[in-house]
Amino acid sequence: MEEYRKGYYAENCHPEKFTWFDGWEYPAYVSHSISLILIPLNIFGGYCILFQTPKKMEASKWVMINVHFWSSFLDLLVSSLMTPYIFFPAMCGITIVPCPTPVYFEPNVFVLMDHQGRWFIQLQCTTFFCVLILQGAFFVSRTVYFLTAYNSKISEKTRELQKKFFKSVCIQVAIPVFVVILPILYCGCAIEWYWYYQSFSNTAIICITFHGMSSTIAILSIYEPYRTYTKSCIAKIFKRKSSSPTTPKNVSVTSKTISRRTTSFNIQV
Repeated sequence: MEEYRKGYYAENCHPEKFTWFDGWEYPAYVSHSISLILIPLNIFGGYCILFQTPKKMEASKWVMINVHFWSSFLDLLVSSLMTPYIFFPAMCGITIVPCPTPVYFEPNVFVLMDHQGRWFIQLQCTTFFCVLILQGAFFVSRTVYFLTAYNSKISEKTRELQKKFFKSVCIQVAIPVFVVILPILYCGCAIEWYWYYQSFSNTAIICITFHGMSSTIAILSIYEPYRTYTKSCIAKIFKRKSSSPTTPKNVSVTSKTISRRTTSFNIQV
């Protein structure tokens, strides 16, 4: 590594051309700033699930709080506790990155594997995504089957409520997936085709921190009890701000004006 730094890197690379968006400060500062909004919002979302869930949704309450907890924990981990600064495609086994930022040569930078372990990482990633897709397809298909199959023990009203809830869950899951799909695709392309754009890698990491926040916003927007409670809280906040605190002063000024007019009248008499 030291030979690469003093040889190829010193002769062909220009570290002075890197901008603030290429440094570790960009993902760190932006992610920490996002956490100032993310943490209170996720706490509010958890409160709504725990205390504003109606009885008809009681069966799904703890499932929702479980999903909400882990998605919020992932956001907190990436945005505050462990903001990653990754040199794609280095994390997938390429030990030499073409003209990286100077931070790459610091002793605390960790390279996951050398080129001999690349196939193992690719196998793990491929297996993970295949299992994830198959698992999702299985549960969705089975749920659709039971919702559409005729069952005399379930009333039409209950069936319609189940279908409505299933649609809401699909939208709730789809929104955070769409938020992170582009960053994940970029990371995969960077690893596969040896792209190195540090600013894009930093932006991809920042986008991933919106995963839990988008999920919380989806929960508060899609489900009617949470949406109603959120609107009432926002209305109370704006109502307090719009209340006029200057009413007593106006009364006082009016009193002074009346007093002056009375005094003026007495002098004229």
